[in-house]
Amino acid sequence: MSKNIPASVLSHYGERTTFFKHGLRIVREDEFELTLTSNSHDDTIDGVLYKANPGLDISSIVTTASFAVGNLELRTLHDEEVFTTLEIMSGVWRNAAFTIFRYNSQNLDESPTSDVYDVLLTGTLGELTIRLNDLVAELRDLRFYFQHPVGVISSETCRNRLGLNDGIHSFCNVDLEALRVSGSITDVTNQQTCRDLARAEVADYFGQGVLTWISGDNVGLSSHVYSHAANGTFVFMKALIGEIQVGDSYTVVPGCRKRLAEDCRDKFDSVLDFNGEPHRPKIDDLTQPVTVSV
Repeated sequence: MSKNIPASVLSHYGERTTFFKHGLRIVREDEFELTLTSNSHDDTIDGVLYKANPGLDISSIVTTASFAVGNLELRTLHDEEVFTTLEIMSGVWRNAAFTIFRYNSQNLDESPTSDVYDVLLTGTLGELTIRLNDLVAELRDLRFYFQHPVGVISSETCRNRLGLNDGIHSFCNVDLEALRVSGSITDVTNQQTCRDLARAEVADYFGQGVLTWISGDNVGLSSHVYSHAANGTFVFMKALIGEIQVGDSYTVVPGCRKRLAEDCRDKFDSVLDFNGEPHRPKIDDLTQPVTVSV
């Protein structure tokens, strides 16, 4: 695949001494943007300030002519300022879009625009690993998605995501915002279990749902509910990093266990949105011995 390299960058590639630095632009799904440079000082490119702090170290970029994904890591100082442990563990950086480019750091005063940089790779962030003094992020280029299976397979439970409707294709028309409720924590067992005694919903109503914290140490983060009891007890999929405290406020939406009768019919009255095959023959039905009636 061919690519266009700006003339000034191409000319600098041919010089005996080069002054190339790496720039990185990351845009999270919540539209928060982070720009970093491997230079020793901040640089402005296309009117955007790329910060040298907390530092940037990008491993060698390996690309192939096939659909194999190259090995690439981002390494930066873990100082709890840009990448906080709370955000990393909550997953807000996962699947953030990134662009890596190489630029001539000595030519910015003459041409501080896209004429000075060469885009090397675009893709999304994968796993983030916290080490002793630094943070390592897996960078997945766009070929990563070619490794995913295409199409759907049959399943006994629904394959749709509750409330997902992109306006073009109707997948599940349940209006989650209309079902969202709020409350505050009255009892805390540990970082994975807490209770709101004011909740009056039946057991498991919020099971597989999402609880979003609107105050406290976990404000702005969302927790997936593993189970919900009739006495208002929530058990989360993962323990929270920030401390859960009595009085912490939240909003929560009900969850779906993707069953035809219990969920689509009885809970959400959305049978027509069910996307599964609950009545298909099971493996035992297909492999059982043939019975002959005399």
